Amino acid sequence: MTIGALIFVGERLNVLAVSGIVLISLGIIGLSYRGRQMRLSSTTAAFATGCVIAAYSVVDGIGIRLSGNPFAYIAWLELIWCLPLACILLIHRRHYLRSASSAEIVKAAIGGLVAIMAYGATLWAFQFGSLGPVSALRETSVVFALIIGHYFLREALTGARIFACSFIAIGMMCLGLRL
Repeated sequence: MTIGALIFVGERLNVLAVSGIVLISLGIIGLSYRGRQMRLSSTTAAFATGCVIAAYSVVDGIGIRLSGNPFAYIAWLELIWCLPLACILLIHRRHYLRSASSAEIVKAAIGGLVAIMAYGATLWAFQFGSLGPVSALRETSVVFALIIGHYFLREALTGARIFACSFIAIGMMCLGLRL
């Protein structure tokens, strides 16, 4: 993302910002590592996913800045993505909706709305800050996933995970000092 922002937007970051991004990235990688050997196919898929996310984030960062109306940009973007997905669900996955309880449907709808609002908040932040640091801060949500996993799913909170989270926290502080 940071490289894309440099190439396509001309953003230049100081050493503290780059350090923050690197620390956050290392922390996220550390959270995903579980003491096993990394498989090339998994690593390749993760790298490709990261490249796609970086590409659409740069496009959205440029789009929100050029739009003239950030609320309209966010609304149209979310509508363009969400409406077709809802139609696909209704057409091709009706049986899931029929078998789901109303509580499950409400939880899924709330989860979807939270995801829409979270990306909208990221888009909003893109107009004020450098794209790389904003994207790095967005990815710190893995820390919340770790906490939720520990308290609600009873996943182990190991020393290695706490160590990885400390990298993320220090990286966030670097970005906070820079922003």
